[in-house]
Amino acid sequence: MVVLAVLLVLVVAGGGIALVLRGGDETATTGPAPTGSTGSTGSTGSTGAEPAALTATVARTCGADGTSDCFLSVRSAPGEDSVERGRLDEGATVQVVCQVESDPARSSVLDRSSTVWARTVDDEYVSAVFLDVPGWDPFTVTEPC
Repeated sequence: MVVLAVLLVLVVAGGGIALVLRGGDETATTGPAPTGSTGSTGSTGSTGAEPAALTATVARTCGADGTSDCFLSVRSAPGEDSVERGRLDEGATVQVVCQVESDPARSSVLDRSSTVWARTVDDEYVSAVFLDVPGWDPFTVTEPC
């Protein structure tokens, strides 16, 4: 009868993982885990993980004539008919993670409507037409939820 013993050890060291396999007289060791960039959106690709939050700046809320209310409504769901949960003043920042399409919101500054809404880290929604987000287009879903 042959008895085979295998020892598997994972060691986290210096941000990497070393894998040591011992069985009989053989030992195999792998080096640190590879590191890499997640891209400009923070998306991790095929892992299904949530994209990293991006800082969005509230913009274009005062209207083309500069006399509008100068705030952006934070909503419970995408669309202007959903419950308003709060307001963000012009120039305020909010953390956003992804985008969905819903009812259009109109910017008189841009003289254009957008159906794109951004989901915040608090699982609320704001119209993308009133946000400046690095790498995002307020008229096209560039980071889908």
